[in-house]
Amino acid sequence: MPEDDQVPNRYRERLGRALPRAHRQAELVGRAFARVDRAMAAGAWDSPLAQTFYDGCVEAQHSATVSAGGCVDDMELRHRREPALVPRDDRSARPS
Repeated sequence: MPEDDQVPNRYRERLGRALPRAHRQAELVGRAFARVDRAMAAGAWDSPLAQTFYDGCVEAQHSATVSAGGCVDDMELRHRREPALVPRDDRSARPS
């Protein structure tokens, strides 16, 4: 296809612009339970129920961190696989 029939891939551009925010959000998810962790380590609540609560928080933090990282990985992979240029009539060429 002649190069003048190719236009920038707007979808790829939007993904690229969204990636920094996705990285920041994933980082925040990883720290979401930090206050709970510090409070529990300082002895804020000491009982068998507290340990059950804390164990649940640790599990939730791990799951959230893994999920957030997976989302960012998926976005990065999609961004890398998208061509920089697409045919003029391609849906990826449309502005948002």
